[in-house]
Amino acid sequence: MITGLHKNRVGVFTFWFLFLVVASPSVFSQTSQTVQGKVTSDAGEALPGVSILLKGTNKGTTTDVNGQYSLPVPDRNSTLVISFIGYISQELAVGDRSQLDIKLLTDSKSLNEVVVVGYAEQSRAKTTASVTKLDSKELRNIPSTSPVQALQGKMAGVSVPVLSGQPGASASIVIRGGTTLNPYGTGSPNSAGKEVQNREDSGPLVIVDGVFRRFNDVNPDDIESLQVLKDAASTAVYGARGANGVIVIKTKSGKGSTGKANVTFRYQHGFETQARKYNYLSARDYLVLARKTWARGIDNFDINQRLYVAGNSATVPTYTAAGQYGYAKWTPAYVDNLVAVEGQPYVDNLMKNGWETIDDPVNPGKTIIFKDTHYQDVLWNTAQTKNYNVSVDGGTERANYNLSFGYVDQGGVFLGTGYKRLSGLLNAGYKVSEKFRLDLNMSYLWNDNKYIDNSQATLTRSTRIPDLLRLYNDDGKPQFGENLTVRNRLHELYYQDRKANTDQTTIRVAGDYEIIPGLHYRPSASIYFDNSQNLYFEKFFAQQARPRDKSEALNNNRQIMTDHILQFDRTFATRHNLTVLAGFNFTRNTYLNLTGAGQRSATDYLFTFTGDPISTIINGTVQPNQSVSSSLNESKTASYFGQVNYDFDGKYLLGASLRYDGFSNFAPNNQYALFPSVSAGWNLHREDFWKVKFVNQFKIRGSYGQAGLNSLGYTDTYGGYGSTAYATGAGILRSNLANPNLLWETTETVDGGVDIGLFNGRLNLLVDVYNKLTRNRLDNLPLAAESGFTSIKYNIGQLRNRGLEVELNATVLKIGKFSWNTNFSFAFNRTTVVKLPTNGRAKNRINGGLVFDPATGKEMEVGGYAEGERPLGLWAWQSNGIFATDEAAKGAPNDLQVTAGNLNKPKHGGDVNWADLNGDKIIDNKDLVFMGYRVPDKIGGMQNTFSFKGLTLRFTMDYAMGHVISNGALARAMGQGRAFNEGAPAEALGPDVWMNSGDAGKLYPRFSMGDADVGYKNHLRFVTGYTGVGLDDSYGVDNSIYYSKGDFLAFRELSLSYQVPQLISRKISAGSIQLNAGVYNLGYLTAYKGLNPEVYKGFDEGAFPRPRQFTLGATIRF
Repeated sequence: MITGLHKNRVGVFTFWFLFLVVASPSVFSQTSQTVQGKVTSDAGEALPGVSILLKGTNKGTTTDVNGQYSLPVPDRNSTLVISFIGYISQELAVGDRSQLDIKLLTDSKSLNEVVVVGYAEQSRAKTTASVTKLDSKELRNIPSTSPVQALQGKMAGVSVPVLSGQPGASASIVIRGGTTLNPYGTGSPNSAGKEVQNREDSGPLVIVDGVFRRFNDVNPDDIESLQVLKDAASTAVYGARGANGVIVIKTKSGKGSTGKANVTFRYQHGFETQARKYNYLSARDYLVLARKTWARGIDNFDINQRLYVAGNSATVPTYTAAGQYGYAKWTPAYVDNLVAVEGQPYVDNLMKNGWETIDDPVNPGKTIIFKDTHYQDVLWNTAQTKNYNVSVDGGTERANYNLSFGYVDQGGVFLGTGYKRLSGLLNAGYKVSEKFRLDLNMSYLWNDNKYIDNSQATLTRSTRIPDLLRLYNDDGKPQFGENLTVRNRLHELYYQDRKANTDQTTIRVAGDYEIIPGLHYRPSASIYFDNSQNLYFEKFFAQQARPRDKSEALNNNRQIMTDHILQFDRTFATRHNLTVLAGFNFTRNTYLNLTGAGQRSATDYLFTFTGDPISTIINGTVQPNQSVSSSLNESKTASYFGQVNYDFDGKYLLGASLRYDGFSNFAPNNQYALFPSVSAGWNLHREDFWKVKFVNQFKIRGSYGQAGLNSLGYTDTYGGYGSTAYATGAGILRSNLANPNLLWETTETVDGGVDIGLFNGRLNLLVDVYNKLTRNRLDNLPLAAESGFTSIKYNIGQLRNRGLEVELNATVLKIGKFSWNTNFSFAFNRTTVVKLPTNGRAKNRINGGLVFDPATGKEMEVGGYAEGERPLGLWAWQSNGIFATDEAAKGAPNDLQVTAGNLNKPKHGGDVNWADLNGDKIIDNKDLVFMGYRVPDKIGGMQNTFSFKGLTLRFTMDYAMGHVISNGALARAMGQGRAFNEGAPAEALGPDVWMNSGDAGKLYPRFSMGDADVGYKNHLRFVTGYTGVGLDDSYGVDNSIYYSKGDFLAFRELSLSYQVPQLISRKISAGSIQLNAGVYNLGYLTAYKGLNPEVYKGFDEGAFPRPRQFTLGATIRF
């Protein structure tokens, strides 16, 4: 038996919560002669966390959650320095005032904000790196449980396509095209809840509070800042982890210095509905269409079998025994047959319960009884989300703390899905002495994820069962469905018990010791646990392949990490500013996986392995019932790094970094690698000769550097082994080939940019151009079959990404208390294969095939991967229209792509007139035509914020251009691709489909029952014999009819928030109250008619479309 996961407890957070709430008023209270007041924005909104310093000292405070502050001052000559990110700093003399209220003016996307570059902080005005910082407002009140989705369209060059609407779903992040050939995947979803298969990971390194970890489940309410490092000047110092970019996240810490505890409570309620959905024919229309299609008899099938015996939900069989009909999969039956077998009262009862009748369209005079189960309405519903967050924060001049708890319960629009998450965070800091500060970070996350495990079976197949399916048998239990991979969803939920839980715990302790003025030693140590448990049990039913199937999988991942940094900051001769740091990082990761599987339990009540029979004798053969497997992996990295930043009077900027990485998974002779970077910048606006008054900031910057990737396992280098049976004994078998000569993958980046601020910060422009070359790519090299292995891990060639990025921020209007701020981003990226292993083919092409090029009149190789080409191109057969009549189809070329039973047979009216490019009177692979690329090359977004007094209205959009999509879901429905049994779309009876002889100018060929199995492949056509030319997936079709541009403009957010006047909020003893409402994922402006234009794999199989979300919420601060 497999034991359960070790469960982390949140008791420690409860202790801190009670201690701080009870103790803070007494422990942290202090009284003195002070100046006090309130800091507000130019829109009148209270600003928490504003820094207020006594000029010429390091003494100061920050405003509390209500914007209030209190600060002791020595005399009337004191001056306060007030600063806050996103606002223009001020200096105010105290004079004789004891009450000093302050209004800060918005500094639209200030180019002076503080950003993290490597292991050091810099003002944006002095950084020479390409860094994008997400405004914390973008994470407020978002409907998603994952902060990842909030990045979409907000930062230039950061691609975040959202493929799934499953609760708790995240998304892949690709920065500047990534470093792999296939960063978005190419396969349809299958098991383990994955939205896509065959994806080569190009995800960035994520650092949360100084710890390498994932952040899909991080509570967005806990995030204080998020920024993306994109060029080598900012990522090289992370060495082998930085090639795909770095995301740095800081969670919220305590605010204030009076010792007062600030309590914040936020509740948000959400509703989700389908944004785009299948438009299927009713059961009545489908029954008529299907039976007429069978009766036409064009395709290769037995007409009588399909109409009257078996084969489809529209088949009307003859029932011979009482009780037989009440357990049939499909509801159509002849009324007279049912009366004779079951009796008239039985039929009358059916009619009372919603059954319908229709005259058989192919057998006039015979009446069919059936039930329209409205299956789509059963599967999809309106879901609700409840999101609770509470936090307590405060501090004194020596200590600060922030303690928060969050709980979210998100329902799914698809039946049986949902997501729950419990989160806790503690950030506490204490100034032990004038020279030493200690910080503690603790976080805990637990989730319960009811996701679709097998997306292909449940979403892309079972959702398209026709409405003629019987939902419940006569005994009240759910009907099975078509087969084990096309089941009635109600049957799945009735018999299956599935649990998926994850818990993550992070503990980090960090110190800051000032050895001498300007020289700091910053040590830290952390431990991070990431554990998951998946349980599955299925109660017995007759059709099971594995009776009472059960499984349990435990994954325990642990990371131990320590950093030791020496940092020296000094200003020489008033204008020379220098920061030098050196450090060491050690990280150890251990991964334990334990998996068990079993079957044939004695009862439906034993969902653990205890008491199960070890084996069962079936037909004289011993069949094992249980199996257990486990794996244990460990990897270690040891790294030395250094970083230097220098500027002269803020004009001339220089930076450099160096990292020496060691990784245990490489062989000893290649275990270490060096990753350098250099950068420079020039703030022209600080020069004496600069006289352009409306240009208040103008910086030119450039960088060069290298970062790496160490995405390989221990067995890639040293080889792997597994057990096997040999004759009557046990043996060991090599499971993969070792390659001890593997080198570090290195990405070399050259980046140039300009940062421009106009009209005193009302218009800010950031432009970057980059050239990113990835050498010694770690990938799988295909091997010949004679080797006994399919591939070997190898350093395969070079890949280049070149691009342009633009970020624009502006205060468009500012009239009195009304303001309109806008952010716009645009990014262009072009990926090119530079070098591949020599294989004797032109351009050293891997995979691909020959097609005819009408422009040159010659055959040429296309597809796959080839030097000098953009990867992931797609080719398909081109439709020249639909034959209107049988006569028009007589001269059609010989189509070698039709099913075997229709080879060399004549075409008919309603079939596709395929383009014969080379004129050889044969339709084959040589006639494939270029459609476009899977992945867009232009992405961006726009955010508009309108503010008036306490009201804020936001409208955001994002877009992508340059990709194509094959509507596989529509093609399969038009061609009835799955066992002749898919719901038929409205297009099947629409004005654009061929129905009768003489129909001319139609887009779609005739509706087909089993187009890929017994038909002419008018809809379901797939490239075979070539790899990497077509889609290489049965849920996408290589047919130009179903291709369209994937370009889209998404209307992502329309939200409104209102800051309740303090006169009202104080009546309930609240410092502030904010109300919010919003609509998210409103819709798309796109030529693509399928479910999701955000698919970057070339086809849309139709799965779990992203829902439309509505939110209502309130935030109360005390």
